[in-house]
Parts: sequence; structure tokens; C-alpha cells
Amino acid sequence: MLTWKIWRGLRTPPQQHPLFRRVMVAPLRPAPWYVGCAIILVAPLLLLPAILFTSAFYSLRWAVTIAGTIAREREAGMFELISLSPEGGLGASWAICTASIHRNQSLNQIQSPMSWLVRLGFTLLILSSLGNFVEPLVPIGASAALEIIIPLLYLFTLAGALYVDHMQSVAMGSLIGMLIPTYTRSRIDAGVGAFIIFLLLQVTTYALTLLIGFSFLPGLFRGLGFAPTLDAVLLPVLRLAIFGLIREGIIAGLWRVLVERLNIAASEMVYVTR
Repeated sequence: MLTWKIWRGLRTPPQQHPLFRRVMVAPLRPAPWYVGCAIILVAPLLLLPAILFTSAFYSLRWAVTIAGTIAREREAGMFELISLSPEGGLGASWAICTASIHRNQSLNQIQSPMSWLVRLGFTLLILSSLGNFVEPLVPIGASAALEIIIPLLYLFTLAGALYVDHMQSVAMGSLIGMLIPTYTRSRIDAGVGAFIIFLLLQVTTYALTLLIGFSFLPGLFRGLGFAPTLDAVLLPVLRLAIFGLIREGIIAGLWRVLVERLNIAASEMVYVTR
């Protein structure tokens, strides 16, 4: 799976690369003005989504930061110089990407046990508060064993969805951040482009998952005459699979375009997807 390969590469950055070292020690720059305006506009509604979608929020910021940093290096002529090294343009982009993610221990912060507990707890709280508006998890007449198994199944798939979303959001943000500067040398244009593309793909993923997993599949199962208990067992697993496959397809598409834009050789691909 491409996401897993990219994720492993992100967790083991090229610490000896000159660009990695320079980005890690460079002075912090203020957030772009358009990010600040977006936060101000949605601030009243931001707290709860920020907790539930922590990985997405961090990945959005990283996508903008990576794109802006690579564009700035291109403007200064350093990117082309470093790209002459054996790792090529991909190695230079990857060094900037991983440095942006690991700077100030940001990746470690959102992966801390407390961060996961808070996210899972808030998600369960919201789901329990919606209990009066959605169908019960356990169908009426289910056996005592299923009354235990089905809620546990939903809990495990929910935890799995949070972790899959975490890995894929970070991978997608990284690829977008490296890809957008291949279309523009302007630091502002690169940041704005990364901001828009990431949000568009993220919303598309969630919308398709809701449409297919929560609207189409239940109707299909009812049309096929599936037993309610079978629906209750199959639906959470299939929804998780649909969510992961949609995002995996997006990541594979972004990677293919990045390979074409940077003219990446097979030997360079191993540098990231090892």
C-alpha cells in the first residue's frame, strides 16, 4: 500500500540532507495571511472540528508550509542546485517535506497517547449524543452475544478510521505540498494552491464516504434482503474499507502526477517508498 510506504518514509526523515538541516533550524515564519483569515472566519465553529480532525488540520498547515518553502527555495535558486545531488529533485522536496513535518516535534505531538484518547473520546461523545437521531447499532432481537460484539466492532472500526485518516491525511498533505510548487514559483501562489487542493480532496473523500457508505450501501442491503444483524456487522467494516480505498486512490493519483512533474527515476522512488 502506497500510503504505508510514504508514512514509513515520513517517520524516518533524511536528517543528513542539507535542506533538511536548514529548514529545521530556520527561524519560524508567521502563518500566511489567508490561513489567518480562514481561522478567524470559522473560529466559532473551529474548536470541535479541530479536535476531531486534528490530523487534517495539521496536514493542511503542513501542505501550505511545504509548498511555500519549496517555492521559496526555487526562487532563491537553491532547489535546482540541491537537485543535482544523487537524490535528485525528489530528494530535495522530500527533505523539505519531512523537515516541515518534524519541526518542533509537531508529528510527535499529534501522535501522543493523550492526543489519541482525546480524539477518540470526543468522537464517541458526539456519536452517543446523536443516538436519538440515528438507527440503533444493535438491531432489535439480536442475541446477547451480538449486543456485545457489534458495539465493539463499531469501536474498533472507529479507532481504525481515525488512524487511517491520520496516516492518509499526512501523506496526502505531504504530496500536495511537494506537487504544487512544480506548477508555480510564487510562494504565495504555491501556498494558496496547496490550501485549496487539500481542502477540496479532503471534503471529496468525506462526501463520497458518506454517500456510498451511509446512503448507498444500506439501501442496497435492504434491497437484497439482508438480515438486520448481517447489516450491522458488514456496514462498519465496509465503510472503513471504502474510506481507506477512496483516499488511497487519491494518494496514488497524486504520487503519479508528482513522478511525472519531477521526472523521477525508479532509483529515486526507492528513496521515499523504501
